[in-house]
Amino acid sequence: MKKFIHPLIIEKRGWKKYSKKNNELWYTGSINYNLIKTIEKKLNFIKKSSFSSLLLTIAEKIDGSFALIGVIDNINFAVVDRIKSIPIFLAEKNQTFQFSNHAPALSSTLKPNEYNYKESLSLAMSGYTIGRNSIIKNIRQLLAGECSVIVHGKCQFINYYNFIEKNNVKDKKHCSIESLSKELETTTLDIFKSLIEKSDGRQICVPLSAGYDSRLIASVLYKLKAKNVICYCYGRKNNFEAKTSEAVAKQLNFPWFFIPISNASTKKNFRSELYLDYINYADTLSSFPYVQDLFVVNQLKKANIVNENSLIVNGNTGDFISGGHIPNMKKISALQDKPFVKRIDAILNIIIEKHFSLWTTYYSKSETNIIKKELLNSLPLKKLSLRHTNDYKIIEYLEFINRQTKYVVQGQRVYDFHEISWELPLWDKKYLEFWNSVPLSLKYNQNLYKYMLKENNWGNVWQNYKVNKIYVSPPSIRLLRNIAKSFFVMRKRKIWHDFDKKYFAYWSEIIPHYPAISYLDVISDKRGARNSISWNTERYLCNKGLNINGKSIQ
Repeated sequence: MKKFIHPLIIEKRGWKKYSKKNNELWYTGSINYNLIKTIEKKLNFIKKSSFSSLLLTIAEKIDGSFALIGVIDNINFAVVDRIKSIPIFLAEKNQTFQFSNHAPALSSTLKPNEYNYKESLSLAMSGYTIGRNSIIKNIRQLLAGECSVIVHGKCQFINYYNFIEKNNVKDKKHCSIESLSKELETTTLDIFKSLIEKSDGRQICVPLSAGYDSRLIASVLYKLKAKNVICYCYGRKNNFEAKTSEAVAKQLNFPWFFIPISNASTKKNFRSELYLDYINYADTLSSFPYVQDLFVVNQLKKANIVNENSLIVNGNTGDFISGGHIPNMKKISALQDKPFVKRIDAILNIIIEKHFSLWTTYYSKSETNIIKKELLNSLPLKKLSLRHTNDYKIIEYLEFINRQTKYVVQGQRVYDFHEISWELPLWDKKYLEFWNSVPLSLKYNQNLYKYMLKENNWGNVWQNYKVNKIYVSPPSIRLLRNIAKSFFVMRKRKIWHDFDKKYFAYWSEIIPHYPAISYLDVISDKRGARNSISWNTERYLCNKGLNINGKSIQ
């Protein structure tokens, strides 16, 4: 019978400890001292047979971003929030279980590590693993909205929230875009009123780009007359994101700051101690750590623009939750009368093409089939409706539990690393519930989202300021690129796209990450690197002693 080992909690990660007699609980995020006292009291007097059900009930009532690990009456348990914004890991070793708040710390107790080939392959192909698994065989993590309980030597994982569990999509015949837009407006305002109240007068910092999500945050803060708001942007000088960001901030009368990033500074940053420290800090053994604004926040701190009392509020990841990642469903619709097996294969092909393509011309059919099987095994088929009208939800679910919660949401580790508070309002519980109810026709292409924003026109920044008006910078690269493009006029668009990506992206990427490797490596590569993340993921695996086939480097 497997037993548990005392949790391995690494300090200086924002976690707090509560002890009472033999009970111990570690917590972080929106759980406060009074709540943790209540949780301990309730769980301490419950029978072991009812422990899991009570824990689920408690978890369902907690709002915001949080994580909890506890030991009560020899029952070991852990809970993460609905989007797993703060991950928890579980190791199995020598017939025992052990929770931790830091994957590398668990890994060090398992040495020598045995790598998980399938998940290493998945990470090489996409930048992250699939489901609970990590690249280490005996280390897993809780999924979003999940509890784990170890009792009587057995470990169980139980969902209190599932991204596709409830089929509560509203009947499109009985709702209009106008009525749902009003509901979305009310929901959005309610979320941000609570955020402003929670900020308690602290400085609110908005990373403002040229897209929808961060502009929504800035404009609704303006609408609600939030005080002490600043905006910042970063990247190459004079890039289109910065130009739009500055104009929007000026219209809203918010102070705006710009942090320039160049190829030279990127090369230096990726070789710095700061980078190495962060990679270890943020490593989940399940994805390449999200590093996009690591160095930017560091510069903002040095310039005393942000500090430990600031609250960073970014737009991760409104484009996904509002329907921006739903693919064209024509191919799947054509299979609606076919067996589920054929439909699911078409769905998996869409996911592979979009997400498991960091190296576009490299992997074999057999390797792709391994990933397909892993994705299929991660689906909670018992909770899925097999009707073809829900096929898009399968696509969203697989991105949610993998790319979104393992990679994108984990970008919050940048702020934790710098000891700055953060909020993710576009992942609020109310937003999760609302967007799960929107009919596909209004969710597709963010139709409802865009309609609501432009109709309300908060701060007057939605009709006169274009969203993502893209142009290439610097001007010298734009000129060379336009000259080169003239030679591809009579050729397929993809041929030009691949050429552009291979020879010009290194110099035109808005937030340069390519310079972590050499330009010669990029242009001489024949594996079809999708973007700079391809190369940085390869570097991450290489440092683990793995190659992009998911195998150990001999």
